[in-house]
Order: sequence, then structure tokens, then C-alpha cells
Amino acid sequence: MAQKKHILPKKVAAKPAPVEANFFTNIYVLLGIVLLITLVCFSSAIRNDFTNWDDVDYVTQNSLVKSLSWENIKAIFTTKSVMGNYHPLAMLSLAIDYHFNTLMPHGYHVTSIIIHLLTVALVFFFVQLLTKQPMISFMVALLFGIHPMHVESVAWVAERKDVLYVFFYMAALVTYMYYIKANTRKTLYFVLTFLLFAFSVLSKAQAVTLPVVLLLIDYYCNRKFDKNTWLEKIPFFVLAICMGWVAVSAQKETGAIKDVPNNPLFERILFAGYSFLDYGWKLIWPGSLSAYYPYPDKPFPIIFYVAPFVALGLVVLAVKYYKNRMIVFGSGFYIANIFLLLQLLPVGGAMMAERYSYLCSFGLFFMAGKGVFDFIENKKFATYKYPVIVLLLCYGIYLGHGTYERNKVWNNSKLLWLNVIEQYKNVPIAYNNLGSYYQKHEQLDSALMNFNEALRLKAQFPEALTNRSDIWRVRGNYAQAIADCDSAIAADKNCTEAYMNRGIAYCFINKFDEALHDFTFVVSRKGGQASLYTNRGNLYDMKGKTDSAISDYTMAIKLDPENPDDYLSLAKTLFKIKKYDEAIQNMNKAEELHSTANNLYIFRSQCYREMGNYAAALKDAMTARNLGLQINEDYLSDLKKHLPEGK
Repeated sequence: MAQKKHILPKKVAAKPAPVEANFFTNIYVLLGIVLLITLVCFSSAIRNDFTNWDDVDYVTQNSLVKSLSWENIKAIFTTKSVMGNYHPLAMLSLAIDYHFNTLMPHGYHVTSIIIHLLTVALVFFFVQLLTKQPMISFMVALLFGIHPMHVESVAWVAERKDVLYVFFYMAALVTYMYYIKANTRKTLYFVLTFLLFAFSVLSKAQAVTLPVVLLLIDYYCNRKFDKNTWLEKIPFFVLAICMGWVAVSAQKETGAIKDVPNNPLFERILFAGYSFLDYGWKLIWPGSLSAYYPYPDKPFPIIFYVAPFVALGLVVLAVKYYKNRMIVFGSGFYIANIFLLLQLLPVGGAMMAERYSYLCSFGLFFMAGKGVFDFIENKKFATYKYPVIVLLLCYGIYLGHGTYERNKVWNNSKLLWLNVIEQYKNVPIAYNNLGSYYQKHEQLDSALMNFNEALRLKAQFPEALTNRSDIWRVRGNYAQAIADCDSAIAADKNCTEAYMNRGIAYCFINKFDEALHDFTFVVSRKGGQASLYTNRGNLYDMKGKTDSAISDYTMAIKLDPENPDDYLSLAKTLFKIKKYDEAIQNMNKAEELHSTANNLYIFRSQCYREMGNYAAALKDAMTARNLGLQINEDYLSDLKKHLPEGK
């Protein structure tokens, strides 16, 4: 019998550290670096003020954001249009900011920066799920985080809708990646993707492109385009179509969408081709940025006639490389998210806007990040690896510095519009808004000069005419103020600000019936603003119509419960009809809200006197005198004689 051989066990090598642990530590370190650099670049925006470009209508004079009551939240979601848009989640986020910050702009900027940082993190994870290459994720997320073209979306309070919708959009792409890769809980990921898409379109209608991007992801991940792949997109396309219809309706209702005859189709194609290329170029080299890009004057430069052919050629080139999934996905993402914003359906008065690049830029950044990574990793080009890395570092510094400095331009309205005028001398809105800044800061000569320049460039400019009418009224030239308002109304029958200004001017020349007609027209068109009811309430009070005045003041308080002046106005009217208890309650509320009206105390003193509370009346009268009001000594003596001796 053969003897069995004794087989020694093989020496087992020590197990290496788990790859996963090192891998995740690596990506989180890279993500931390990206977020830190992004925060530093946007830190210069934290101390920015509100601007007079839409921030007024979105925040400072918007009753919708001034309460988080259930009734007001319902109003946010049922109001069809704010500034020509239906974006209730964006308005809700501003309402939350108002709840914590009131009208302190720094809090709003901090919120926008935080949302931007969260979006950068989502970009990082989305690219990681697509490529499994941390360095590609790092480069793409960093480009997205620190690019100067994104300053407008982040540093402009009114563009909260931009950062919010892209945050939900990118979150939906991340959950969709989990959906197509997961073996379990697929239904959960699918539902999450759809809900996040819904949140995105409720933040801004631009998110309607997401179903197309989902198909691009399917292509990039080499999913089979079978029946189920198409059927699962149906809910997304249905929601996209519905919200697209809502968006167009809102724009048309407010006149934001211009009539087609203003821009013939041929010209709009020229503008679209030029914008398509210019967005791409500015994402590569973001020089000469502007808050406003006007349409060119005729005759158009030759570049406008060439641009559509170049743009079409680039699209054809991308199609030609349909087998290159990186090119198809990246270019497709860019095209899908910029196409609706190329002014083929003209919205507003500008040809381009930097905020429109916030989402679409990801497509180009993805191609750049993956392309550079593949180049560096290719051994054929090993010689160029370190020079390329140095160039990338220099480019990153250039972008980061550009963003840091660009935030400063958005610091206030004066800097913003001077920057526009520096680049474009023929933009009426820039002079008008600069004039509004000077007007607010009581520099009336500078304001008038800018309004006149705006009207020189655009004779029938309703906003400039309306603003100039304010200066005439303040200077006592009521006839000229009314004439400017008449011209503004002739140019735009729905210019509510002109009706309001004309109504105020009418009050100064005792044409109360005409003023009431104008105020009532404005309330019928823009009934959601508290100040409209305040003005009409003041007029009713002047005419002795106390019931109507009380009704309007009450509505103003309902719309803006934080305005002490409305409580005081209501109290004065209640005093006239001897409702002293209610008058005191409203004056107490005005005091609680830190009213700056010194005469609050003398009015409340008179209320207490009529009610027989002489001690309280005397106390308020003395407070009024200490604040600088002249108080009749006989009045004080009368109060004192009703007090017990020694009091």
C-alpha cells in the first residue's frame, strides 16, 4: 500500500485592506475639497444686498412670502403666477427664509449658497455613479461649483428657483442611477425619482427636460431600449407636458412671452444659433459677463448669420459620433437643457441669461472632465500629463477668482447696473434700474438723469416713465407726474405702477374720485400686494369712508402682518369712530412690531383718555414728548388732575 504524502498547507498571504474602505475615504476627501473651494469662492456673496431686479416682487414687497400660515401656504400653491412663473416650492423656500430672516438679505444668500453646495455634492455622486472614477467626479463637480457663469443663479435672491430646481433635478438623476443599477427596492428608487422630478418642476418649469435626460442616461449605461424602458418614462413625460403648459400659460398671462411679430422667425433662429455657441464659449472662457444681454441692433454682425450653421454642424458632429457614449450623453444633456431657452419662443427682453447655463453646463463639464481624465491616463500622452495638470490648476484658479469677484458685482443694484452699462451702452432697463437705485437713496438728480437716458433709448418705456413721475411728484410738479403716468399707460394698458403713481398724484391735487378709480384698478389686477390696500385705505380715510378704509387696512394686515404702519393706520380710523379698545389693540401691535411713528403714543394716549384710563394716557403722552413731539401743557395738566394725589 502506497504511503500517503503529507501535504503541507500553502502559506496564505495576508488579506489586503478592503478596497471599498479606501475607495470611499478617497471620494469623500475629494468631495470635501470641492465643497470647501466652492464655499470660499462664493463667500463673497454672503454680505450682498437685495437688488432692484425682481427681488422686490419676489421678496421685499411680496405678501406671499411673509407668512408660513397654512392659509398662506395654500395661497403659494394656488397662485397661478408670480412674475410670470408658477414655482410654488421656490416661493415656499423664500417664505421660510423670510420667517427666519425677515428682510435681512444675508440669510437668503446663505440659503442659496447651501443649496448650491448640496447640488455640487449631488453632481459629484451622479458622476461617480456614471463613471466610477473619483477624479472625474472631482473635476466635474469643481467646474460646476466654481464657474463664474453660475454666480447669477446663486448670488441673485430672485433666482432661488434656479438653485432649487437643479438641486431636485440632480437628486432625481442620482436616484434614477440607483434605480437602474439596483436589484432590490427598484420601486422605491423609481418613486423617489418621480417625486424629486415633481419637486423640481414645482421649483422651476425648466425641469421639464428631465425625461429626455433619463433616456440619455439609459443610453450611456447601455440599457436595452425595450418596451419597459419606454413605458417607465410615460409618467415623467405626462408631468413634463402638463407643467410645460402651465408655464407657458403663466408667461402669456403676464405678457412675458412676446408676440411673434416682434421677432420674425428668421431673426429668432439667428439669435438662437448665436446664443447656443456663446453659452458654450462662455462656459469655456467666462469673460465679459453681464446681468443683461440685449438683442443686437440692425444690421446684425456677420457672426449672427454664421452661428446657426456652426451650431448645426456641431450637433451633426455629435450625432456622427453616436457610438461614443460620452459625447452623446454630454452634448445631449447640454442641448436638451439649453434648447428651450434659446428664445425661439421669446420670453422677456434679453437675448441670453447666464442663469440659463446653470443646469446645461453639466453636459459640457462632464465631457471636459472625462476627456481630460482619459487623456491624462493614456500612456501615449504620458509626457504631457504634468503640464496638463498645471494648466488645469491655473484654469481652476482663474475660474475661482472670477467667481469670487463676480459675486461682488451682485452686491447691490448700483454695482450691478453700472457693470451692465460698462459693457452695453444701449440698454434702457439698465439706466432705469440704476435710476431707481439713486431714487431710493434720495439722489434725485442722478436718478432723473438715468431715467431720461432710458427714455432717450426707448421713448415709450413704461417703467422709466412711471419712475420719473415719482420725481416730478416729490418736487411738486403734479401735472408732469400725471402726464408721465398717462404716457406709461398709453404704452402699456396694464402698467399697474403707473395707475398707482397717477392715483397718488391725483390725491395731491384733490382729485379723489380719479385717484380712487386708479387705485381700484390696481387692486383688481394685483390684489395680492398689501401696499395697494394701504394706499386705497388712506384715500377712503381721507374721504371719510371709514368702513371702506377699515376693510382695506384689514386686508393689508392680512397680506402683510409684519407692517406696523398698517396697524397704526387702522387704529387711527377706529379712533375716529370711537372704537377705542380695538384702536389700542392695533396700536399695541404696531408698537410690538417696532413702529417708528412717534405719534403712535399720542394717539394711544388720547384713546386711553377717552376710556378714562388717565394714568396710561399720561404715561404715553410723556413718552411722546420724550421722543420729541410737542405736547400741549394743558393736555398734560388735564390728565394729571384726574389722577389721585401722589400719582
